[in-house]
Amino acid sequence: MFLLTDSLHHQAVLAGDDPVTAKRIGRSNLLAIHAFTGAQDEGALALLRALHREVLQAG
Repeated sequence: MFLLTDSLHHQAVLAGDDPVTAKRIGRSNLLAIHAFTGAQDEGALALLRALHREVLQAG
């Protein structure tokens, strides 16, 4: 979980204030999460909630 959170943080820095880049990075990450976990929509949402909590605790 830490590696994914760290990766997302670094990608966010790279996107900066560019919403198009941020959207592409986000979409790519969501597709990767879906592919790696084989999650259905509910499972993907639970994983994203867990990531959200992890990021808030790290900050």
